[in-house]
Amino acid sequence: MDVTPSKTSFGKRYTVAEKREIIEHVQQAGVKAASEKSGASRAIIYRWLKLFKEKGVAGLEDGRQHNPGAKPIAEWKRTKVLAAKETDPGFGPSQIRNQLRRQGGSCRRACR
Repeated sequence: MDVTPSKTSFGKRYTVAEKREIIEHVQQAGVKAASEKSGASRAIIYRWLKLFKEKGVAGLEDGRQHNPGAKPIAEWKRTKVLAAKETDPGFGPSQIRNQLRRQGGSCRRACR
């Protein structure tokens, strides 16, 4: 089961197939053995097991890729945020939000 997770700046990401393979290994050899073999932490394996029991294979999909309930950002807000970012490229989301609040612009959703 040589799992080679893809590297990102947030840690390892596993595909649904890799997660299922690890879960199958857990059922045969236990969480500790699956963790050592796959390189995934025990905590994440327990989370996958819980999601798999609750939702099946759909629970193993990466929820960060799909956000169907997200509210659209108004174009005027997007324009203000991009203009503030262009003016001060070193500012992060919190700083841009605070700048726009000082100017009287509402920026709750656009700055997240």
